[in-house]
Amino acid sequence: MTFTMRRFVFLATVCVAKGFTTVPQLRREHQTVRKKKVEVRAADLIGMPIDIQEMENARFAFWLCFYGAAGAASAGRETIPIRYRRLVFRNSLKGKGPTLGGPKLDLLPYVSGFPEDLAIRDVEKVARNRLSAFEIVKKFPIEKSTYAYTHTKNPEEFLYYEAFALANKDANPLVVRAVFDSFTNGGDTVYAGTAQNILETYREDATLLAKTLNRSKLLGLFAFVVLISLVGVADYFAAYHLYHGWFPTWPGGQNFPLCIFDRETGPFTIPQYWMFDIPGKV
Repeated sequence: MTFTMRRFVFLATVCVAKGFTTVPQLRREHQTVRKKKVEVRAADLIGMPIDIQEMENARFAFWLCFYGAAGAASAGRETIPIRYRRLVFRNSLKGKGPTLGGPKLDLLPYVSGFPEDLAIRDVEKVARNRLSAFEIVKKFPIEKSTYAYTHTKNPEEFLYYEAFALANKDANPLVVRAVFDSFTNGGDTVYAGTAQNILETYREDATLLAKTLNRSKLLGLFAFVVLISLVGVADYFAAYHLYHGWFPTWPGGQNFPLCIFDRETGPFTIPQYWMFDIPGKV
């Protein structure tokens, strides 16, 4: 058989097998098949199929959640140690200092944050201090770095808790802290005029301290819970997209958090499943 005849037979066989498909199209199909095989093989090396589009979307969403959790939500995280230090300080005042005894304030349990009941007579003693709030500021000057209060004519007329405690050193220290908490809802700085107005109301009716503390503490607790919940949601979505964007084949993600103490699927195995590059785009 001549060379021309052999070539004709070969081409005819190819055309019949492929439905008269041209050779260039065969090459393109062959390249497409090879590309698909490479993608599948890259996924098989990890052990389970990978959704390429989901990985891309998860990586994009992760950075949005990450900056949200690390930026705005960081302010919420800072309130946790602040509230904890305040709680520890109040507990350190339990049982210290003198007390006049008698009837107690009607404070909400587990909400006010005070480790023991407060006597009404002790509140009256603090409220009827012979020094006004402005006189306490002048008599007990406190030097400490703080914010520049530009909304008042005289920024030096701010009362600090340290000065208020020195002016009431003969009173019950826990009650002194409670009275000052009613000025600022737990802070350590207040405008002397605001403190003086509140003290005058306590002179007439000391039980108003309980209403003020219950309302402010309950509102503060609600705001704290909402804030921490929002921070938790931001952290959750950041971790969720981190998982789906960089190590979606990690088996521990299927039974988290039970896998924390599992050696085979725990968090320490994540580096084995980490993918810097998305399969199929290498």
